[in-house]
Amino acid sequence: MGITGPSPSLMMRWASSSKFPDPTLLLWQCLRTSRQFDVSRVMVVEDKTLSAKGLEAVANRITVKLSYGKVVTKQVDYHKGHPKNPITDKEVEDKFERLTRTNLTKNRVGRIPGDSLELGESK
Repeated sequence: MGITGPSPSLMMRWASSSKFPDPTLLLWQCLRTSRQFDVSRVMVVEDKTLSAKGLEAVANRITVKLSYGKVVTKQVDYHKGHPKNPITDKEVEDKFERLTRTNLTKNRVGRIPGDSLELGESK
């Protein structure tokens, strides 16, 4: 999987002295924020054990082989927002702010989540 941006060695040096002391955390941050991937190097494989869980747990696993040979795997059985992995009001508000900050004024962004939560509570 190709990630555009600084060289891996530069990122690893930065990671060791920042909020990403573990290269795995840096990798997930890069994957989460990167907009360009080399999809020719991506392979999707069904894991029958994950599929067998059906809708009870919509499990996903990602395995990444880094250029220096390390293999990193992360699995999530219950996505954020699933009843077994609930999302907090604060997380919803933070996500809303992050997704709307370029299109709405800060004042408007700050008012909408509170208004929406009040609507949900009035039912």
